Amino acid sequence: MASLSFPLFARLPTELRLHIWRLSCHPRVVEVEYLPDRDLCRTPTRPPVVLHVCREARHEALRRVYRRAFATRSRDAAIYFGPDLDVLYLPRHGAMGYSETARDFAHYVLDTADLVRSLAIDHVRADIRRPWEKYNKYWLLRSFRHLRVAFLVLDSDPAGRGARGGGGGGGADEIELVDPQDDPAAIMQLMDDVLLSFRHEVGPETVCRNREIDTRGHDGHGVALIPKSKAPPACGCQPALVMQPTGHYLRLDSVPLVDDDPWHARGRLR
Repeated sequence: MASLSFPLFARLPTELRLHIWRLSCHPRVVEVEYLPDRDLCRTPTRPPVVLHVCREARHEALRRVYRRAFATRSRDAAIYFGPDLDVLYLPRHGAMGYSETARDFAHYVLDTADLVRSLAIDHVRADIRRPWEKYNKYWLLRSFRHLRVAFLVLDSDPAGRGARGGGGGGGADEIELVDPQDDPAAIMQLMDDVLLSFRHEVGPETVCRNREIDTRGHDGHGVALIPKSKAPPACGCQPALVMQPTGHYLRLDSVPLVDDDPWHARGRLR
């Protein structure tokens, strides 16, 4: 069996070693739950492995990739997150589902609106969905000013399992996001229904022919909403994100209005 050790690694040029450490930082799905009664965030997601290898690896990863995030007004940041690498997963919790607290996550959790580039939220079946959840999920998506892509998790626990663990421990519930294996036509019908529900919540002006509206988002680009399924990490290793879309996906674009209601949903289905 070939040896997995490389005893000459320390003799490599410093620039090469640092580049290798950066390449060892893999995409993760970081599940976070905000607890309003304690004003803190918790996660079952393990800290990145590279932070525990050696002092040099930790220093380079924290300098170039990761940062402590998800501080609140009374709690310091305690969860490691790579804004350009990781996906923030905000699952549905408890009987209230996506409540006002979930909708205002970026308000309660400091600096989150500018931090998150990729977000995952749960699809909620119509038979268990509370009346306010469609509206709150839409505004949750729009609260992240630099969001590039959003994932709709189709096979989440309907009851809302809740994040477990402390500021960085746990790990038993870590997941990957993978392409769903259900019938593609059924998935696209579901995504159609999601877009339609958003239009119903934010006004009839968003209804358009052929599902196309030429508008621009915060930074000139729309936000793709891509269906995904959850899977346990392969081989018990650190979870990775499978980024390939299904080939057809939903786009949510927005344009600012001058009224108090600042955004209206816009969609394009490819």
